[in-house]
Amino acid sequence: MDEEYVDINIDLEDNRVIGYDYDSLEDPTGNSDGSAEDDLMKLFTLDDQATRVSVVQYFRQKYNIVLKYPSWPSLKLGVTALLRATCQRPSEREGNIQEMVRKNNFSTDRVVRDEFGIRINEELTLVDARVLPPPMLKYHDSGREAKVDPRVGQWNMIDKKMVNGGTVQFWTCLNFSFRVHQDLPSGFCRELVNMCVSKGMVFNPNPLLPIQSAHPNQIEKALVDVHKQSMAKLASMGQNGKQLQLLIIILPDVTGSYGKIKRICETELGIVSQCCQPSQASKLNKQYFENVALKINVKVGGRNTVLFDAIQRKIPLVVASMDWPEVTKYRGWCLLSTTVKKLFRISIKQLQILIRELLIAFRRSTGYKPSRIIFYRDGVSEGQFSQVLLHEMDSIRKACASLEEGYLPPVTFVVVQKRHHTRFFPSDHRSRDLTDRSGNILPGTVVDTKICHLPSLIFTSIAMLEFRYARCTRSVSIVPPAYYAHLAAFRARYYIEGDTSDSGSGSGDRSNKGEEPGGSAPACSQRKC
Repeated sequence: MDEEYVDINIDLEDNRVIGYDYDSLEDPTGNSDGSAEDDLMKLFTLDDQATRVSVVQYFRQKYNIVLKYPSWPSLKLGVTALLRATCQRPSEREGNIQEMVRKNNFSTDRVVRDEFGIRINEELTLVDARVLPPPMLKYHDSGREAKVDPRVGQWNMIDKKMVNGGTVQFWTCLNFSFRVHQDLPSGFCRELVNMCVSKGMVFNPNPLLPIQSAHPNQIEKALVDVHKQSMAKLASMGQNGKQLQLLIIILPDVTGSYGKIKRICETELGIVSQCCQPSQASKLNKQYFENVALKINVKVGGRNTVLFDAIQRKIPLVVASMDWPEVTKYRGWCLLSTTVKKLFRISIKQLQILIRELLIAFRRSTGYKPSRIIFYRDGVSEGQFSQVLLHEMDSIRKACASLEEGYLPPVTFVVVQKRHHTRFFPSDHRSRDLTDRSGNILPGTVVDTKICHLPSLIFTSIAMLEFRYARCTRSVSIVPPAYYAHLAAFRARYYIEGDTSDSGSGSGDRSNKGEEPGGSAPACSQRKC
């Protein structure tokens, strides 16, 4: 196989994996009664259960790519099978790992034993762990439940109201989907507004402009027209200086427009938008409306929930927050290249400037400087720990000193790592006291003995007790500042590169993986995210 190469294009949205092998391979699907070219011309049904296209047509329509070698053998595989192979229950994964170790049989390998002097213990290591108690969350006192004690990292919005509901006076909706019923956008918006109001927001039930539908090939024109019409309508109402506060968008049926919509709305028009998948909008599901309402509230300046102890005891937390001590609003800055279409690695000086701007913003928002800084750093490999700590701590110190002579608040520098190969399993998979419903270790589990690197105080926290992520009612596995930084970086990439995939509110909320800045550029600009 040294001379053989296989290109595989995975399209999760359309539930197909299409592969092409450069060498003559036997048809892996077992279809030996026709040529590979015939296979590529066969029609497949997309996720909408209506559209049927061939592989050749799909690549031409979706990516504007004409397949050069349609005679090559093709591989068709459902994504469900891929997910089934990778998403395993903890007990099953543990068994697979132990079976792999037994098959490798390193303990009897002469080279491993005699040449390297390594002894392999085939049993899993038993470590001590502790589960941190979840914090109590505070909602608005007008709700039937003003406080909630999360159970196994989850809770819901039943009988609760947002602690600070935002206000939406001027809004409208733009539909780019052809497959939803013509009356669906109006009904969808009505139900969404009702949900927002029921959760504590102040939301005008009447849109500023009539709800419209537009062709997905004219996205930019439609957005610009809505912006112009809204400004004219507000001016006629004597609301000079006001602007559209929220634009609800039902995305096109074909994926690939989300990045373009966000770029136009946020960098050219200054419009806050909420994108919704047409497949989810059509269901008019209550849980979906609750999830979208949570997103809308924070976008228009509201706060969904706060830590109860933060109100009572004013616990010192992170400087990225702009609403101390509740810690729910964050401000981000990014540096964008103005000459090349790529994000770039920021220098120590640039990092110092960004930190300084955030410290100034924090002081303007709260009226005082932070007395302690907790700095979360993502995307660092173990070999970079010392270098990152040295240079970025220097940037933090210099940013603080530039604000006021002698201002040196204590700094806790935390590196967040997700891509590691450490796996933890409960000592007893049958114990409900040790696992959640899926059989995973309980949220808040911390391992800080035996397998830790004490000089750097490296420890492992399983599903850290981070309840401050505004987009869902459950704890998340990494701290919200790192989560939001990923979203901001991904959004910045939309601004300058466009997008060939889709997002928007679907049945569940997945964080998009932003890219680590790389390269360099001679000119740059600062932009608030």
